Order: sequence, then structure tokens, then C-alpha cells
Amino acid sequence: MLEWVLMHSTEFVASYFDAWNQHDAEGVADHLAPDGIYRDVRQNARRNHGELVDYLKTFFNRYHHRYELVGDVLANDNTVAFQY
Repeated sequence: MLEWVLMHSTEFVASYFDAWNQHDAEGVADHLAPDGIYRDVRQNARRNHGELVDYLKTFFNRYHHRYELVGDVLANDNTVAFQY
């Protein structure tokens, strides 16, 4: 079971980075729960799905960063952790 979770977690993270690197605001936001709240600790901001999409569109117009995974994807039944 853990092997399955790790495989799917790795695919999830790869898809997440792909969306970021393609500047796909909807694709990034779609990795989160549709009714979830995204919390940006650095900006002390909370955004719902639509607000996050709007924010990311502005962000992608200003910045052209590329992201990549550093190290391993760590996963268990309820959590995925990775460093970029």
C-alpha cells in the first residue's frame, strides 16, 4: 500500500511542478481541494480556488521562475512532503 501511495504522490508532485512551470494557474489550483483554502504564510493571506487562480495569473505575468524537485517525495496515507 505504501508503495502505491508513494508512486501516486510522486506523480502528483510532478504534475504540480509541470503546472507551475507552464504558468498554468488553473492547473496549479486544481491540485488543491475545490472548496479548500490556500494559505500563503509569507503574505499572511488566505485565498479560495478562484482567488488563487487570479493571484497566480498575476504572479505568472510578473515572474518567470522554474521549479524543480530537490530530493525525494515523502508520503504516507494522509500527507505528501517535498522540497523545491
